[in-house]
Amino acid sequence: TEFQNVYGKWLTNGCYEYRDGVNTDDYFSCACNHLTNFALALDVNQKFDNPLALAIVTYIGCGISLVGLFLTLLTFALFRKLRQKLPQKILICFCVSLMGFLLVFLVGAEKASPRLGCQIISALIHYFILSTFCWMLVEAFNLYRSFIVIFKKSNDSSVFRNANFFAWGVPGVIVIITGVLKPDQLGNNKVCVVQGYPFYFAVLLPVCLILLVNFIVLISTMFSLSKRVVTTNKIPEKYYYLTQARIGFMCSTLLGSSWLFGVLAVGDLSTVFQWLFCISTSLQGFFIFVFYMLRNNEVFVEWRHFFLRFWEYDTSLSNAQSINGQSQVQSDGSLSSNIQLNQIQ
Repeated sequence: TEFQNVYGKWLTNGCYEYRDGVNTDDYFSCACNHLTNFALALDVNQKFDNPLALAIVTYIGCGISLVGLFLTLLTFALFRKLRQKLPQKILICFCVSLMGFLLVFLVGAEKASPRLGCQIISALIHYFILSTFCWMLVEAFNLYRSFIVIFKKSNDSSVFRNANFFAWGVPGVIVIITGVLKPDQLGNNKVCVVQGYPFYFAVLLPVCLILLVNFIVLISTMFSLSKRVVTTNKIPEKYYYLTQARIGFMCSTLLGSSWLFGVLAVGDLSTVFQWLFCISTSLQGFFIFVFYMLRNNEVFVEWRHFFLRFWEYDTSLSNAQSINGQSQVQSDGSLSSNIQLNQIQ
């Protein structure tokens, strides 16, 4: 069904005929939802189906992730001590990129009109997807150099500078080339994401390559850590597998393993993998906050000191105001001090 207005055709994405409404030969009722599900960001089938249930799950998960990412960045901003080492600096950039992707996708993915605006949104989503994956690749490299091949000497400043050039610069080059060569493939009348051949070569291909590298690094890291645990024998056997699972989940959160569900969302199991993809990937920012903020003792100590300093400042300010008030009363009526002196004498 096509919906007409004075400018041409209405956008029909997210709309369907409402059977229980008033329907005649000239009029019929329709209902629309203008939410976007997360699976559209990595739609291998290029069908751009947008079930309402998946869209709701996406908005809830992304909302929770945005809160977690905001609190994570706020923590790093408040406490300089927590952002001095290379892993923390990498995590900050990763959180900024992931937060940018979530915000642009939630706010603009459904803005198919005007056309130029949709193209800009598509380019931004394209950029933040690639930069997010590039930072996940940097995380993998950092795990590799920390746990698998331990470098004796390394300049963290140089590593971080090169990581910034790579993770922010390479995506920009790919996005510019895509926009120049195939501007017509930036969005459609349903959703503002890269489509067609540019999607497969400029989005899906680099995503799959990075996922493959990250998966290899994840397996190698887990194997290396398991050998250390067995060698040191500091963890009781009954907690061994639980510890391994927790470490594996923490690492997979940084390496974007949940995005693999989006790549696998093809064929008869596409719906199942789309659900897994929307639930797990939309909560990635929340998991980062839980594992690297809430469960971090150093972060807990910094926040405790912050609130203690705030409480002491508030208490001292209240005491100062109270003392000033008493002094004012005594200066206005000096009988109180005279009475106390007479009583002592």
